[in-house]
Amino acid sequence: MNSSYLCPRGSVINTLSRNQAGIYTLEGLENKKGDYPLLITSVAYNKQDIVSTVSCLNNVKVIYSFGEEFGGVAVAGQILLGPVSTGASTNQLQGLLSWFASNRVSKSKRPVQASILQTGAIRFYLHSLRIGEPNVQFHVQPFLLSGVLVE
Repeated sequence: MNSSYLCPRGSVINTLSRNQAGIYTLEGLENKKGDYPLLITSVAYNKQDIVSTVSCLNNVKVIYSFGEEFGGVAVAGQILLGPVSTGASTNQLQGLLSWFASNRVSKSKRPVQASILQTGAIRFYLHSLRIGEPNVQFHVQPFLLSGVLVE
């Protein structure tokens, strides 16, 4: 019987078979063979109306609606950095930076497509990338892509 255990807290466990896409995929941002993975952890979007509220005398409340606001999309993910000695982490970071540079709305006039469970798709114009500070304990680096939803 083995008496040493590995604590799973904070660990990433890949339960997908080889070459199988995850829950979320971004068109053109696939992992290259031999690189440490770039994981899409969430795709969130919002839609809302443009409204104005007015409170009047005698407890009368009026709400004016002026149509739909632009929707927003936020795609969050993490780059698994792997061992520092291999240098694979810089490959994924460079891949993310070059993918953003070629797909941002100022360079490419076509929308990016995010798929959810390979069934539904959200199309959006990509306009920002935020890369967070790497977590040296778990060897991950978070990132956030933002855009405007295509109606």
